[in-house]
Amino acid sequence: MSLNVTFKRASIEAAAEFGSLNELAGYIGEQSTLLTKLFGEDMEIVVKGLTDTTAIATDTETGETGTAASKKRGRPAKNQPDPSTATAPPPAPIPGATPTAPAAVPADLAAQVAGANGGIPAFLDRTAAPVPPAAPPAPPPPPPAPVVPPSGLLAGKVIAALDARAADDSVKVALVNWLASPGLGLVQPNATYPEAIDAIRLMSDDKLANAAVGLQITA
Repeated sequence: MSLNVTFKRASIEAAAEFGSLNELAGYIGEQSTLLTKLFGEDMEIVVKGLTDTTAIATDTETGETGTAASKKRGRPAKNQPDPSTATAPPPAPIPGATPTAPAAVPADLAAQVAGANGGIPAFLDRTAAPVPPAAPPAPPPPPPAPVVPPSGLLAGKVIAALDARAADDSVKVALVNWLASPGLGLVQPNATYPEAIDAIRLMSDDKLANAAVGLQITA
C-alpha cells in the first residue's frame, strides 16, 4: 500500500509518496541532513494511507523515528525495567498434552555409585578377573591350486612339422581339416590355423601320438 508522507513545520511543508514504511525509514536515514536544513529539528512527519493517520516525529541527528506521542524527549522515565535483566516468561502448557512424570530413581542407585569395593563404583571396578577376548575367526581356506595345462615333448615337434608344411593358406586349411578329422579330433572343424596351433600347444603327448605318427615324428 502506498504511503502519502508530509514533511512539515510551522511555515513550510512538502509531500511525497513511499511504497512502504521501510522505504520511508531508509529515505529519512539517508536524507536526514537535508531534511534538517529544510524543516529544522522540530520537523513533523505525517503518514497517510495506514488505518489511522499517524504523526511520526524524527530525530534528524540520530535517525530514530517514532510517533509524536512516543518520541523520547529529555531524560528517560524512571522506574523502568532494565531490558538486559529481563527474563522470558515460562512456556505455556500445550493443550491436550499429557504431562510426563519424571524418571524414577533406582532404589539401589546409592549402592551403585558408592560401590562395594572400597567405594569404587561397579562400572569402574577393575579388580575382577578380565573377560578373555573372543577367539579370532578361522582363516579362510586356501585357494584351489591353479590348473596346469598338460605339456610334453610332442607338442613342439608337431607344431614344427605343421609349420614346415604350411606353405600357403590352402595348405593351412587342409592341415586344420586333417587335425579335425574323426581319426584325430584334435581341433574344431571351423578353427583357423593359429587357433589349431594354440590348441595343440596345450595337448599332452598321449593325445598327439596319432598326429605324430601321421607327420612321421619320432620321439
